[in-house]
Parts: sequence; structure tokens; C-alpha cells
Amino acid sequence: MVRKDSAVLEPEQALIFAKKLLCNKVFLGHYQERRYVDSLKSYRDVVLIDEGESDLKSQLDIVKQHMAIYCGPSISWIGITGPDVVGAPNGYAVWVKLHEMPFGKYWFQIKNIKISQSCEVVISLKRVRKDKHSGNETKDELEEDNSLRSVSSILVDFFSYGTAKNLVNRITSELTTENVSKTVCFITVLLITVLAGLLHLVKLLGFFSLKFLHQLTILLQVLTPYFLGILDFLSKCVGGLYILIAMMWRDRGVPQHSRIQTFPMPLPKQRRVKPLPLQF
Repeated sequence: MVRKDSAVLEPEQALIFAKKLLCNKVFLGHYQERRYVDSLKSYRDVVLIDEGESDLKSQLDIVKQHMAIYCGPSISWIGITGPDVVGAPNGYAVWVKLHEMPFGKYWFQIKNIKISQSCEVVISLKRVRKDKHSGNETKDELEEDNSLRSVSSILVDFFSYGTAKNLVNRITSELTTENVSKTVCFITVLLITVLAGLLHLVKLLGFFSLKFLHQLTILLQVLTPYFLGILDFLSKCVGGLYILIAMMWRDRGVPQHSRIQTFPMPLPKQRRVKPLPLQF
């Protein structure tokens, strides 16, 4: 007999295991049809996984085995089918919900995983880009390109959850032990790097200020005689200008009637002296 509290914890353990195994995986898939699932009374979009995705196929087999353990062998539908399922596409396929996407071959990324009350593995896929058949694109390049847009995708995911309940579920699903440990390590390394950089910067600023003050004192000692000579020259120029102005306008303040005019004295007339006759 299984206790009630352990039965409640088992789906949560299955969800954590599936997230660690499949989340953020990038794979090549073919969206080829939409089918009606009788057990769910709803439609699902069928994404057939490419034949070269052997790692993802093995991981899907492991998830199916764990779901059979946690939810019981009588489970009829989990949203993942393999080549042994009758009536399903030939190969491995995931049955998901895609919105307004045309049929074709795409690179997908597994963004989130949930487990419904009927033990269905609800996989949320994000279309990264359409397959261009170039043969040069790899999973690492696609994951790097996707990481460059991580900020915008986080904002879109944040505003896409309308209710507070879905937002809380989203946050709690991302708060795994691995994510928390990586975040704490990253923040610790970042703080240590910033502190070391600040200490090194203060040390460099101290050395620079001491050398700058030393060279500034030498410069002032050398330039002081030149400054004094320039000031002396300017003072002489200003003083000479004042003296010149004073000499030009010194008579301006003297009244007209008090001025003494001098005129040249006329020379007295000389009389002509007749010469005396010579007497012999």
C-alpha cells in the first residue's frame, strides 16, 4: 500500500525529473498534422522528431518509463508516442498545442513541461526558426542565438501569463535546486569581481594622484619666475599708460583766465648813423 502523502509527491517528482531531462533542449522536428485524441476529447498538434535526434529519443523513452512508474501501467495517454504505438506516426512524436504555425520542418526548443491531472506530459514548444536545409546550423548555434534573445523572451513569457496563479506556477517551476545554485554562484563571482576591480581602481587612482601632485609642484616652481616677470611687465605697461594719459590731459583742469600768455618782445629800431667825412 502506498501512503497518501507519497502519492501526492510522486507527480511532482516526475515533473522535476522531466524538466531536468528535457527543458531547453533544441531539436529538429516536422510539424505535419493535427489529430483528435479520444481520451482527451481535444485536438493536438503532432510534431515528428527528426531521425538524427537519437539523444532526445532516448530521453523521451526514459520519461515514458518514469510516467508509467508514477502514474501506473494503466495510463493510456501521456502525449509522447514512439514507433511501437499503433495509430501514431511512424517514429517518435510529441503531441503539443501550437498556435498559428504552418506545417513544415522547424527547429524547436522545449521551454516548459507540465503534467496534467490525467498524467499527460504537456510540453511547451518554441519555434526557433524554420529549417533552411543548409546543413551548417547546429544545436549550439541555435542555443546561442536563442540566449541572445533571452531577455525579450522572458518579458514575453512574463506578460503571457495573465493570472497570478499561472505566474506563481511559472516561478516555482523555474526555482529548481540547480538553477538556484547556479544563480548564487554567478552572483558571488560577480560581486567578488566587482570588489576586486574597485580596489584595484582605488589603488591606481591613489598612485596617479600622488604623481600628479608631485609633477604639479615641480611645474609651479619652474613657472613662478615667468609669472612674476609677466606681472611686472604688465604693471609697467599699465603705469606708463596712466602717466601718458596724465601728461596729455594735465592742462584740462586749469581755467582760461588764469593762463599766462607770453608773446615775443619786439626788438628796438636802430638808427642809421651817417658816416663822418674823412678829414686830412
